[in-house]
Amino acid sequence: MSNFIFRTDTAGLAFKKDTKCEQVTTHAHIGPKKHQDWVEIEPKSTYTFPEINDGPGIVNCIWITMAPYKLSSSLNWYMRASAKLPMLRLMRIRIYFDDEEEPRVDSPVGDFFGSGFSEYKKWQCRSAYVGMTSGGFYCYFPMPFAKKCRVEFENTHKKKKLTLYGAITYHKVPEFTDDMLYFNAKFRHENPTTKDKPYILLDDDNGPGHYVGVVLNMKRHGWMWNMNPIAYTLSLFLGQFDFMEGNLKVWVDDEDREGEPSVEYTGTEDYFMGAWYFMKGEFSHLYHGLTSMSKWKRQISVYRFHPDGIPFKKSIKVIIHHGEWDEVKADYSSVVYWYSK
Repeated sequence: MSNFIFRTDTAGLAFKKDTKCEQVTTHAHIGPKKHQDWVEIEPKSTYTFPEINDGPGIVNCIWITMAPYKLSSSLNWYMRASAKLPMLRLMRIRIYFDDEEEPRVDSPVGDFFGSGFSEYKKWQCRSAYVGMTSGGFYCYFPMPFAKKCRVEFENTHKKKKLTLYGAITYHKVPEFTDDMLYFNAKFRHENPTTKDKPYILLDDDNGPGHYVGVVLNMKRHGWMWNMNPIAYTLSLFLGQFDFMEGNLKVWVDDEDREGEPSVEYTGTEDYFMGAWYFMKGEFSHLYHGLTSMSKWKRQISVYRFHPDGIPFKKSIKVIIHHGEWDEVKADYSSVVYWYSK
């Protein structure tokens, strides 16, 4: 077995690196003393970054920003700490590794970088892996490949072009070792959720691998009216978030999917390291956070990462209930991040 290990931890800075750092970007020279840092993506068109084809390598940083479709959106984004930006759902990111025909990463850009419901929230998603900064979006998940890597951005808007700035940084490494795994990130959307059936976050049988986290967006359909006046009044202050009564469950390998799971949290907000329907509001930490919360809209966007991963040898299934018994009608969407063969 090779001794090569690609280290991104702080302690690794003290050791010699047998890698070479390179980058592909949207930058281009277009004449003497003239260059352009962005690309314009036409409606219903795709932009592909210059292919990285000198593997083995590991993509270790993706940064992008975009110019909104409308001037009013640009001003709103510039003037306020939060803004509704349709481009966050209408632009998709796809990443292909080696000779695979299907993308390992396929998601709207907003959801992939931690922004649910097309909402940009300054400082409110600052995880160790994905997040939003002061106008930009970043991803630090390491993404190994044996030969090549291709990154695409698709503008799904029917009429308007979109301006994209981006940089993909990678390291050329000595070898693609036997124990390296491919990175995956997939978007799912269920609106409405299905009564008596949980929302499936991940169902994968391409082990070995490990589940590393999720960005989850939830919005209740309608208001709860069948309660006494005092309880109803309290719900207006605390929020009608009964869908968060649902537990998250994880089964791996040969465990009976109808039986007891390996991992089960005691409620939705509990899994995301909060409590009491996130009673103190929005927060952001390295591995978990509440990016946005609206009591009036009855919606929340949250993230949770496992720096040690939840490993599986053959298969894994991760679900979350919407309500105690999947009785709450809601809009659920998610991006799940995991590694596998």
